[in-house]
Amino acid sequence: MIKKFFLFLILIIFLFSFVSSANFHITKKGVIYDSKIKSFFENNENIEEQSQKNLKTLSNDGAEWIRVSVKLKDNSGLEFVPENFNALEQWYSETSDLVIDSLSSTNFDLIRKSTGGFYADISENTFQDLINNDLIESVEIVKEGKLSLSESANIINANDVWNLNPGYTGDEIDICVIDSGLNDAFFNFGNSIENEACFCTVEDLGNGGCCQNNAVTDTSADAADGSFHGSWVSSIVVSQDNLRRGIANDSDLHIVRAASGGTWNFMDIEQAIWQCRQWGVDVIIMSLSDGEEYGLGDSNCQDTAIDLEIDLAIASNISIFAASGNWEHDEGISYPACNTNVISVGATYDGGDGSEEHWEECALEVLGVCTKWRYNCEDNPENDSVACWGNKGDNLDLMAPGYEIEIAFGGGVSSEMGTSFSTPIAAGVAALLLEKDPS
Repeated sequence: MIKKFFLFLILIIFLFSFVSSANFHITKKGVIYDSKIKSFFENNENIEEQSQKNLKTLSNDGAEWIRVSVKLKDNSGLEFVPENFNALEQWYSETSDLVIDSLSSTNFDLIRKSTGGFYADISENTFQDLINNDLIESVEIVKEGKLSLSESANIINANDVWNLNPGYTGDEIDICVIDSGLNDAFFNFGNSIENEACFCTVEDLGNGGCCQNNAVTDTSADAADGSFHGSWVSSIVVSQDNLRRGIANDSDLHIVRAASGGTWNFMDIEQAIWQCRQWGVDVIIMSLSDGEEYGLGDSNCQDTAIDLEIDLAIASNISIFAASGNWEHDEGISYPACNTNVISVGATYDGGDGSEEHWEECALEVLGVCTKWRYNCEDNPENDSVACWGNKGDNLDLMAPGYEIEIAFGGGVSSEMGTSFSTPIAAGVAALLLEKDPS
């Protein structure tokens, strides 16, 4: 009895530590909520300045509203195994309907349902209703993040693998790239493109998305790329160019556009992972990050909606690769790479003579002065040395070339750098391994 009491006490202390360290609080109903939401409504604090994460508030009928992600408690009683996933999603959907129907439409605007709950714009009254509803697990702010901006095939010996007898080129392996979309006018993807979709609310938080015709969702096979970033990432994997072939050039490509202008929205990433899962892919690539620094075991590395979709994907035997980020962090990596079910990828140089070089990129400029650096460091690049601008830490899983990555582009070559481009190299190698041994 005493042992059980102490175990219970330890559990309570752990839970308190989690919600406190992550700037979260917990109600008597057991609902975890982001303390910034309460501060915003009670003190009219500016969320964007407070979090420095590009968060936005909304105005509706003169009152301030905010966009949130609502996650339900799993009271389904279903075992978390693939054969139960359809039933689990149905249970979540029906329970979400119960919660949504209980809310006043004058204080609540549903954006869309997610696998484990829903996204909505809410007023203060609705916020109070949600955090006092014992069907709810958590209420969080919807955040935004940034995209993490040949010879590489030779460096990782992909050519040798292609030329084996039999050779391995990713044949019959399905890869899903979640990024800024695809532009096949400047890239040679051959017949590798299988599916396209778009979930993109980032333009104006629902008041005009970045899918075709300003839509926020487009599942009709159109994921046009607005920045080339997604096309570069995809090309590294499946390019059919004779001189610069993709690492797994016979794999099948599935594309979800979920970013615009280098920015992505957390709720779009959740939907994108769901879409990749519906397509039954083998590998997911996310060359994006929130820019934060999360060390090993950091409880702040979380987003309940995305984390649920990651768990469902992993349970469905899908491997997920994500860029560690280009923010010069030395003690941790960014989200979603820091999720323990995700394979995080950092960057090495694939050339250089060891001479000192200075690297800098500004993340925020005010009146011509950089007030926040993405990275600002000195380095001595040489083959296989670790890039100073790439995030690293005890929770970084892999490293791959991420410097002067030559990509076939518009009949010529584009040379790119960043963990964004290390990630598809690592994922491409995984596709080769899966072709050889699917288990």
